[in-house]
Amino acid sequence: MRHSLIALAFVVFAADTIHAQIQVGDTVEVTAESVKLSLGTKVTATAMQGDQMKVLKVRDAWIGVDLNGKRGWVKGETVKKVTAIATATTSSQPTDSNSDIWPQLRGPARDGKSREQGLMKQWPDEGPPLLWTSQGMGDGYGSVAVVGNTIYLAGRVNNQATVIAINDDGSLKWSKAIGPGYGTGMPGSRGTPTYDNGKLYYMSPNGNLACLEGGTGKEVWNRNVLQEYGGQQITWGISESVLVFDDKVICYPGGRGGVVALNKNTGAEIWTCNSVGQKPGYASPILVNHGGLTQIVTMTEGAAVGIQASTGKLLWKFDHPTAHGATAPTPIFEKGNIFISSGYGKGSVLLKLNASRDGASVSKVWETTELDNHHGGVVWVDGYLYGSAHNAHGSQWICLDASNGELKYAERGVGKGSVIYADGMLFLYNEGARVGLAKATPTGLNLTGQFRLPRGGGGQSWAYPVIAEGRLYLRHGDALHAFKVK
Repeated sequence: MRHSLIALAFVVFAADTIHAQIQVGDTVEVTAESVKLSLGTKVTATAMQGDQMKVLKVRDAWIGVDLNGKRGWVKGETVKKVTAIATATTSSQPTDSNSDIWPQLRGPARDGKSREQGLMKQWPDEGPPLLWTSQGMGDGYGSVAVVGNTIYLAGRVNNQATVIAINDDGSLKWSKAIGPGYGTGMPGSRGTPTYDNGKLYYMSPNGNLACLEGGTGKEVWNRNVLQEYGGQQITWGISESVLVFDDKVICYPGGRGGVVALNKNTGAEIWTCNSVGQKPGYASPILVNHGGLTQIVTMTEGAAVGIQASTGKLLWKFDHPTAHGATAPTPIFEKGNIFISSGYGKGSVLLKLNASRDGASVSKVWETTELDNHHGGVVWVDGYLYGSAHNAHGSQWICLDASNGELKYAERGVGKGSVIYADGMLFLYNEGARVGLAKATPTGLNLTGQFRLPRGGGGQSWAYPVIAEGRLYLRHGDALHAFKVK
């Protein structure tokens, strides 16, 4: 049976209409008529993104469903009258395994949201307890990946682009130089390493894309894709955190390659999409499965684009020009929509994604300049968008109604910066190393804790915060801090 047969996992169904939500990686039980299993046979499956279910009928505690054209039976706890359509939309990026707690930029689904529970809802005046500070990370603005008891990040050490592995007690596990460091304006790392099935993938600001063994740092392969594809370096250095799925690594060197898919095991080229026709922006790609079509969505220097994941065919392009080509925030996919934002007064756009197995297009739902996110990211939580503005509202923290783009609040908080979400709370990380905690609610930004990082960082604090295993990880230049927040 195909692994995309999934279930609703499981609530009490008491209404005529079901609006169910599943998440990537959910484990469920399905009995499939299509593979001639008897009623009641249990089959474990894993949720994939974009899957949709149509309720067919109810038999005692079983629900008959049509899932993407395949029919089966889903077991619920209690089933009453069910007659309508149930749609289940997952996050945009699959996870590798349960041990991959935060395996890449912006977390398991690349949406800036953690599933951690039981976190502190208020911090003491001095902030949460500091567990340790590890220095020697080198210059850099990239965030961390956390897998098991290992933390991965990158920095410029001795003028080399260096990938670093840290044990969960703050001690060094290994480090590996993969090419020359980026030493021009605001020197240091940009991207975050991506972990997949025991391997680590990282692209330096100068275009060295390397695959390393996660346990040892041993180099598996290394290519300078910027040079090989004739790409032009962008103003502030390549900043992409590469996307890994199936057998592919997705990167955007530009030049004659445009967006490129390489074999994750060998580094060999699988396909190129040079029809994007522009240099890369500073964002990172996401994987979207919607309407039976899997596509890569990313930002060029002046547009959002959708690319067929299997072939590299350009599916759609939505112009979104920004000053300096600085389209930095990673797109967000949520319930059939794509959200993009850029700084310098450009603002935000919500696009409706229309997709089928034959192709895809987008249409604009709304556009606003109330939120022009620079590079700190935005999170979409319970129908609202949260992030900091750049020029709009004096660089305040903004909340928008995701349905129509209406401004719900604009407040100073701890000042412009990066954001992630976990357990009902927003974790805010100001560019000047101030940290804040606030409930994710459209009624206002009410801080329930704030503190300033200890000395030992240097430069602007532009790395995304990370929540993993009850810890808050904050990178500030040469230093990585771990705080207990559970």
